[in-house]
Amino acid sequence: MRQVVILGGGAAGLAASVELSRRGLVSTIVERSPTLGGRSLDLACKGSPACVRCDACYPHDLRREASGSERVHVMLRAEVEEVRWTPEGAEVKVSTPDGMTILEAGAVILATGSTPFDPSADPRLHSQDCPDVLSSLDVERRLAAANRLTVPSTGRPPQEMAIVQCVGSRDVKRGAPYCSKACCKYAYKLGLRLRHLHPDLRLTFFFMDWRPLEDARKALEAWAAADSQVRLVRSRPAEVIPGERPTLRYATPRESVEEESFDIVMLSVGMVPCSANPRLAELFGIDVDALGHLRSDRERVLVAGTSGGPKDIRESVEEGTAAAGLAARILEAKD
Repeated sequence: MRQVVILGGGAAGLAASVELSRRGLVSTIVERSPTLGGRSLDLACKGSPACVRCDACYPHDLRREASGSERVHVMLRAEVEEVRWTPEGAEVKVSTPDGMTILEAGAVILATGSTPFDPSADPRLHSQDCPDVLSSLDVERRLAAANRLTVPSTGRPPQEMAIVQCVGSRDVKRGAPYCSKACCKYAYKLGLRLRHLHPDLRLTFFFMDWRPLEDARKALEAWAAADSQVRLVRSRPAEVIPGERPTLRYATPRESVEEESFDIVMLSVGMVPCSANPRLAELFGIDVDALGHLRSDRERVLVAGTSGGPKDIRESVEEGTAAAGLAARILEAKD
């Protein structure tokens, strides 16, 4: 059966499958994990209280539509083991808990996503030593589960919280000299949600530059001007000092060094390429760039979402939809 094989069931892969289904075409999603949805399953709604277009619900809507379509087939806990090219496309050998399956693909969409930066890779941050130092994903998961945030070491609501931007992004020493693009947008909307849930919470944003994608560039400044509980510090903290309360050491614009303690320090982590990218590139006969993201100039192999570089959910969905359109043209041209 001629179809499109989609590697990855996150935002981009789901968007591709839904678009193909709407066009009357069949696709098979090959997903390594036990469920569809990707990283979006860890994200909390940031409506505060009205929708702020954080896009966390977008993949859930796509998953619902894909799961209800008879044109979308799903293989979970599945991995590609081998690819053989033919004049008609590719024979993709997939391993599943039930054995091996060969899928005949007229086109392939690689939407395998990226990996959140692990802050423990930076020993200065002491994320493993301090229970009250949380990654942005840790905060997302806690809000998604309980719709509130507590200080891990005490169980009490936080009174003072720091949000540190660009952790694992714009960091040449750790091989991530790029901006991860989505962090400013999501940290801002996460901050709005936290202020709504915890009216007494004092938030301090530590940032170098503010790059909120489609949101107004002055939104953060306007928020801080309107909310006396929100403070902006244009600095990248040098380290976290462990203690009863985690302390941030940072340089001020006047080049003095300050130290300040908080109940919670949230590290807004960026995206890094998946370690599986070189293997995928070899299997499908494409390339990885100097940073490790997938690049394809092969007609039948399309790259979508964060497997090709950092993006937010909306941009990933748009790329998945566009890749489905290109795949449909490839199939139609071969008929």
